[in-house]
Amino acid sequence: METSTEIVVRYAETDGMGVVYHANYLIYLEVARTDFLNALGFPYADFEEAGYLSPVVHVDLSYGAPFHYGDTIVVKTHVSKVGAVKTEYTYKMYLKGEDPEKVKPHFTAVTTHCICKRENFKPISQKKVFPDLYEAYKRVCYSEE
Repeated sequence: METSTEIVVRYAETDGMGVVYHANYLIYLEVARTDFLNALGFPYADFEEAGYLSPVVHVDLSYGAPFHYGDTIVVKTHVSKVGAVKTEYTYKMYLKGEDPEKVKPHFTAVTTHCICKRENFKPISQKKVFPDLYEAYKRVCYSEE
């Protein structure tokens, strides 16, 4: 499963060079990951209501062609690795209207997350605590390698 999330670049997200400021890409990843979870049927808010969080434990970013104010970015998101404790997401960003089969992404990223208890940030086994989520991840996971 892969989701496509559209994000319109706001002026405040650009820097003095007129391009999206590098740290804002992390926000775009969060928006896309939340969309992915919603599409999978597991809204992130449900985790928090149950007393759990899903922090980023690793991130790998690769910047290519920049985005500018007013651009509409399409973020393609999928799960690329699933373990009992950690889940890896892969993202590719394109300008709206670009064909991902014909052009390189402007930006790529991989984030790794765990699920932990809110009160102590101790990672838990999603396989045990959220078995339905774990099985859903396993069903939709694919790697491009």
